Amino acid sequence: MPDSTIHESNEELKQWKEERIQSLRTPELSSVDEKSESEKTVCKPLSDLGSPTKQNALTNAIKENENLKRKLLYITKENTSLLQEMSRLKEKQMKLEDDLREVSNMDELDTKEEDLEYSKLAVTAKGQHVEIERLKSDIQRLKSKCGHVSKETMLCSV
Repeated sequence: MPDSTIHESNEELKQWKEERIQSLRTPELSSVDEKSESEKTVCKPLSDLGSPTKQNALTNAIKENENLKRKLLYITKENTSLLQEMSRLKEKQMKLEDDLREVSNMDELDTKEEDLEYSKLAVTAKGQHVEIERLKSDIQRLKSKCGHVSKETMLCSV
């Protein structure tokens, strides 16, 4: 593209932007935003500002702007690191909650297994108690003079 075409495109873009801005202005603001042609210059060299006080004020404003940009960058970096830390902590919390759920489920399974084992042991203990009582009665009969032994005791190998 030739330079004249680029320049014309830039001029058209500027004109479009100005028209768009004009269409968006409210009547109250239009009087405030209107400036004379001398005020419309975008950037003046420091020497054109006139007094050294104005130059110092502008220099100070530029320095303050740079300081604020650095602070904003620092705060943004700090915020990013805090968000990353928060993300890591959330992941850790989720992992711990999953582990806790697994342990809880394992405890439930262990409890069910323990209950099953306890009931089996209770049945076995009851059976042994019945057999012990039978053996006691057989011992009492043998001690007496009749000497009769029950069939269950004879089948039982002690």
